[in-house]
Amino acid sequence: MILTETILATLIAGVLGWVGKGWLQAMRSRDNRHGVDRKVDAELEQHWTKTTLELVDTLRVELTEAKKELSALRPMESRLAHFEEALDHIHALLSSDTEAEKAAAERRARAFMRRMRGDEAVGQERQVAQRKISIKRAVKDIEQKEGL
Repeated sequence: MILTETILATLIAGVLGWVGKGWLQAMRSRDNRHGVDRKVDAELEQHWTKTTLELVDTLRVELTEAKKELSALRPMESRLAHFEEALDHIHALLSSDTEAEKAAAERRARAFMRRMRGDEAVGQERQVAQRKISIKRAVKDIEQKEGL
């Protein structure tokens, strides 16, 4: 019986040793795989960073070119806005129901036509002159407050 117990204990110890050795090898293998994964992740991150920076540089060039094209189109955009405003005035004139609405629509349409004929330049000159007067008054008020 003692021989059976000794053989059984030896078998159990051998199996446990074999299982333990297999477990340790599996852990080492796993650690090696994770080390490789971390290295691959670092390389991918460097690649993505480089690609992202290249993309940003490319987009900056595209943005600069788009701004140049847009500046060329701004006068056209302004003219199209004038056409749209003219259509709105025509619609208001045609759809007015009461005499007061018709008079208001006609007044706004005439003001629009004056602006489009160049009378707007006179108005802009007046605004510039008014700004200069306002600046002089503001400076005078500041000087008076400092003198108190």
